[in-house]
Amino acid sequence: MDYSSVVFGAGGESPQRAYARAKEFSDLAVRTRGPVLAFAHGHILRAITVAWMDLEIEAAARVVLDVATISILRDGDHGRVLQVWNSL
Repeated sequence: MDYSSVVFGAGGESPQRAYARAKEFSDLAVRTRGPVLAFAHGHILRAITVAWMDLEIEAAARVVLDVATISILRDGDHGRVLQVWNSL
């Protein structure tokens, strides 16, 4: 299934542009050098997650994110990791 047609729809932001914005946010978070709290809709949060872990944007289609949950991304011993996902 094409991630762009499922999430972004015809005429909307391209998956590549969403991924670029997600990478920009990730870079900003790293430069902040401290905890960062983000609130957003699920599609961009999924894009941020895969960008954080240097995965392709298509991987976001396989990341299920429920509403009103907490997730934690952090630097790990072997790179950027997903520590907590979809926690209530």
